[in-house]
Amino acid sequence: MIFLYVFRLLIYIKSKIFRGLANPRNILKPFELLKPLELSCMYSSETQIRIHYALTDQMGVVYHGHYAQFYEIGRSEAIRQLGYTYKDIEAMGIIMPVVDIHSKFLRPAKYDDLITVKTNLKELPTTHKIIFHSEIYNEAGELLNVGDVTLYFMEASSMKRCNMPEELKLKIEQFFLQE
Repeated sequence: MIFLYVFRLLIYIKSKIFRGLANPRNILKPFELLKPLELSCMYSSETQIRIHYALTDQMGVVYHGHYAQFYEIGRSEAIRQLGYTYKDIEAMGIIMPVVDIHSKFLRPAKYDDLITVKTNLKELPTTHKIIFHSEIYNEAGELLNVGDVTLYFMEASSMKRCNMPEELKLKIEQFFLQE
């Protein structure tokens, strides 16, 4: 893996030198070269939602409070695509309360739009905490909204934090590169 990074960096530097752009600012951009490789190490799921009239405000755009529901639909479907549901996890005696949510609005979603909620797990959870990253796109592929939702795994009976159920962890970890 390191060889691939070095190889890509050398090709980049060589191309800059041959173009006469051997300025240190142009050559020393190794982190830009690494970003695409890091993104291949995650679990990703996509879900589509049609915006109906009740989700919009007087301006014909989706009311900002509904985006948390879109994140939840994306999370639920991402877990379902792994072969589980929230109901299955609760049957194991585990609950998953939301403890933190962040949302950034870039463009409005409008009435009758078909939006795509892309839900990502960028890091394999190793403790009681799991962070879902959401991106919402319109039919034209424009990014409308980004959000992060942090949940805790907790024992329902004691309300104490616990690790992710082992069965779910085994399903998720196959999407992350093992070094």
